Amino acid sequence: MPAFEMNRRTLTRTFGLFWLLILVASLFTYHPAYSSENTPEISPEALQQGGNVTTLTHDQTGYLTFVGIESGTTIQGFNALPGGPTPQSAMNVLFAFGPQFGLSNPGQDMQFSRTQTGNNGSTSYRYQQYFQGIPIIGGELIVNYNSLGQLSAIVGEVSPNIVLSTAPTVASSAAVQEALAYVAQEESVSTANLQASTPELWVYDPKLLMSSSLPVELVWRLEISSTNNLPIRYFVLVNAQVQTISLAFNQIDTFWHSDEPLPDSGGHFDIAFPSVETPLPSALPGFAPNFSPTMNTYNSNNTANRGGAAIFLCNQTKTTLTGATSCTNNAVFDGDAAHFFARNTFDYFDANHGRNSINGAGMTLISNVRFTPNGLPYSNAFWDGTQMTYGNNGFWPADDVVGHELMHGVTEFSSSLIYFNESGAINEALSDIFCEFIDLTNGITSTGGADAASDRWKSGEDLTVGAGRNMQDPTLFFDPDKITSQFWVKSLLDNAGVHTNSGVANKSAYLMV
Repeated sequence: MPAFEMNRRTLTRTFGLFWLLILVASLFTYHPAYSSENTPEISPEALQQGGNVTTLTHDQTGYLTFVGIESGTTIQGFNALPGGPTPQSAMNVLFAFGPQFGLSNPGQDMQFSRTQTGNNGSTSYRYQQYFQGIPIIGGELIVNYNSLGQLSAIVGEVSPNIVLSTAPTVASSAAVQEALAYVAQEESVSTANLQASTPELWVYDPKLLMSSSLPVELVWRLEISSTNNLPIRYFVLVNAQVQTISLAFNQIDTFWHSDEPLPDSGGHFDIAFPSVETPLPSALPGFAPNFSPTMNTYNSNNTANRGGAAIFLCNQTKTTLTGATSCTNNAVFDGDAAHFFARNTFDYFDANHGRNSINGAGMTLISNVRFTPNGLPYSNAFWDGTQMTYGNNGFWPADDVVGHELMHGVTEFSSSLIYFNESGAINEALSDIFCEFIDLTNGITSTGGADAASDRWKSGEDLTVGAGRNMQDPTLFFDPDKITSQFWVKSLLDNAGVHTNSGVANKSAYLMV
């Protein structure tokens, strides 16, 4: 095997810690505020232990955003507990480190939200920041412990020193109308074809999402989505004092930016698979499956219908890539591929991360092919929060495309990365990283045979329109390979560059492997 060829064990070891910091699942109910009279505040001096502790500081607030403790190093007062870590012990960490992160009263400002135990024995506790009982967008801290129960890292950011009235002067109903009107105009649709979630009061500090000098705001937070299956799922913040849009962007996680120029493949595209079966084991080498997937695949049939409104194709647990007759009907070859590679992706996460589907709890994988909004050719794929959808115009469900969209689901159910700016770029990069791991470890191309060495680290190379990103050298597609690159996006285009600035993390993944 060539020295540069990745195998499953290499990938698992390389990204063990990276995966732990991202995957924080299993929602819990909020706990009452903690009090801790016996936990001393940690001093800056205590963090200087011969280079064994790494800290990072927020460039706008001036407070810490990261404390990383080298394996084998302990900070005085935070040795491993005999019974292992608990939410209370993690909260004690916040009492000690909180002031350096910008918290004035950790017991009142932070509430326990969820936890995860990694398959390597590590544990993470996530806490949400509140101001006078109202949650703060992006205000979160995560306390991480290693498999020995030792404190290993604290990561996140909070909004410090808030001064704000929490009494809204804009009614929630008015906020809904403002949000509906905004999205209708942005997407050129009627408000009659949009729906709004129940508005919730949140605190919005722009500095937690982007470089900004704007003040902290009280906002109505809501989601605007389409009632007729169009790819519309807007995150909208309406100022609760003056009824203006504070922030709004589409959360539909696409394979690439809709404004990117793609060659027209000449209309509807059918991919014909080889007549000879290309087998893919239901279990990866050396792996006994832990879970069985539940999967439903549909044909949009060149309409915008999806899921139950579309044509049902298959719900089998398919493990070989064969002709259409074994799984689908009406010779829908791309439906066969969507179903097959969804199973392939399920097996990858089962084998390497012990994860039962994208939500970790056996969620049904729903796939749609030949999606055509408004009768127009569609050259993209997307995750909408519940299901995967693939276009009808040269954009069929190749293995890395399927892995990319399903990884968006994993991210949504674990780290909840906001699909905007650097957070969104990390979201996109995670999908690129793991779709490439899936592509390079399943042993086949999307049309049979082994992957060519020249296709390593390319995203979408099996598509009719060709690859759209190169993780080894992102600049080949005008994506940045470092933050100082001339290709780094500083505008608000594409949710502030989520499909472009992801190149930095993509390059990092390539270098680590």
